[in-house]
Amino acid sequence: MADTVIRHNDRFSAMDRRFEAIERRLDRDFQEVRAEIGSLRRTIVECHSSVVGHGILISELEARVPRIEDHLNRPSAA
Repeated sequence: MADTVIRHNDRFSAMDRRFEAIERRLDRDFQEVRAEIGSLRRTIVECHSSVVGHGILISELEARVPRIEDHLNRPSAA
C-alpha cells in the first residue's frame, strides 16, 4: 500500500509541475495579448483623434469619402 501511495505522490508531483508550466505559459501569453490590445487601442485613439482633428467624425467617414472622391474626380475606392 505504501508503494502505491508513493507512486501516486510521484505522479501528482509530476502533474503539478506540468500544470505550473502550463500556467506560466498562459500567463506569458495573456500578458502578450494584453500588450497587443493596448497597442491597438492606442493606434485607434490616435487615428480617431487625427480624423476628428481634421473635422471628420469616424461615423461620418463612409458618407464623406464618396463626396471627396467626386470632388477630386477620383474613381471610387469601393
